[in-house]
Amino acid sequence: MQRSVFVRTLLIACLLRYTAATQHVSMYVHERRSSIPKIFVEDGPAPEDRILDLRISLLANDPEGLEKALYAISTPGNPAYRQHLSKAKLYGLPAKSAMQSSNGIAVAGFINQWANAADLQLFLKQYRSDVDSSTGFSSVFLDGGSNSQDLNSAGMEAGVDIQWTIGLASGVPVTFYSVGEDSNNGGIDGWIDLVNYLLSQDHPPQVLTTSCSFDESDVPIDVASSLCNLYAQLGARGTSVIFSSGDGGVAGGSNKTCTSFVPTFPSTCPYVTSVGATSSLAPEVAAQHSSGGFSNYFATPFYQTSAASTFLKQLDGAYNGIFNGSGRGFPDVSAQGANMAFVYRQQQKLGGGTSFAAPVFASTVALLNAELAAAGKAPLGFLNPLIYSSTGAFTDIVQGSNPGCGTGGFSAMSGWDPVSGIGTPVYSALRSAVSLS
Repeated sequence: MQRSVFVRTLLIACLLRYTAATQHVSMYVHERRSSIPKIFVEDGPAPEDRILDLRISLLANDPEGLEKALYAISTPGNPAYRQHLSKAKLYGLPAKSAMQSSNGIAVAGFINQWANAADLQLFLKQYRSDVDSSTGFSSVFLDGGSNSQDLNSAGMEAGVDIQWTIGLASGVPVTFYSVGEDSNNGGIDGWIDLVNYLLSQDHPPQVLTTSCSFDESDVPIDVASSLCNLYAQLGARGTSVIFSSGDGGVAGGSNKTCTSFVPTFPSTCPYVTSVGATSSLAPEVAAQHSSGGFSNYFATPFYQTSAASTFLKQLDGAYNGIFNGSGRGFPDVSAQGANMAFVYRQQQKLGGGTSFAAPVFASTVALLNAELAAAGKAPLGFLNPLIYSSTGAFTDIVQGSNPGCGTGGFSAMSGWDPVSGIGTPVYSALRSAVSLS
């Protein structure tokens, strides 16, 4: 009994000494949010037994060197063009024999978005009768992800991505990456885990397409920069990283009462290719729902300087003060995203959005990669320097706008614009641009 009292007394004394010591420790504010992100919903106090994973992001080793290498291997005419880095070269590990990586598309799925095989089968039967309707896709599960085939659990977003990649890039293997929420923290953690997983592979996929996004302001700038750096690493490995620009016009994911334009992330990352949407044919018109604008986090990248400057001159001061004209502009390109057919829970439907445009463009890139592989050439990898130096390989979109925030938004015009980007791809011209004809 006396020993027990002694132990308790000693413990109390230690705690008092610890408390006294910590009173003089200078605290450092790592990050402060001025407002609650719009995607956050108050759900009461956290359970007392809830465990949160603390992640410490280490500073990237020589980010300027990574960017320099990425631009060198992604810029046509550079002696290093398409000489992508192996994992060994990227991380400074001892070199080993390289193997030809297989062409493929990675489709990212989050928030229990599941791709249904029966819906894909019906889609192929209905719209690609020349393709074996039993064509499937492989799946990889991260952070407790899964892919339920219960028809009532079929995801619309995942279904569109799978149907339009397999439906267009026939013969190209497609892998569905389902990312769950076992990281405990949810949100963008799964995005980071997915990229880290792909970077750990000796042969990452040559195309990664994702059809979801955040308002840039909802992602802390340090987190956005870290994830953007990971996308740069993927690009250096030879992966074309493709994102839909979003479906809220200049309002991003916000409501129409916003007082300044809202860019979307990861489209604002300069190391990804952002895809907007068009509607109609002959001529194509920029879709009103297509998000586009300028980043508040990332500066205009070198490959976009001339195109963005030309657009801003044509804009002639309109909307001054409600967007950052010195930021990275997006989207980079666009593709059809209106009145698009798909199958959802065995029902044939029509839909629209940049969620269709991204897999359409990703499939275009995958087909080019397939031809390059057949010719014994390297895949395209990071696309943007090629895109901005090959404007003749795209149809310039000069009609349409992306209203939001109580304004008419930006207008499509000659050259690059933050509605339709450089324009929509012309496959035959792209073949010439990448020396296939």
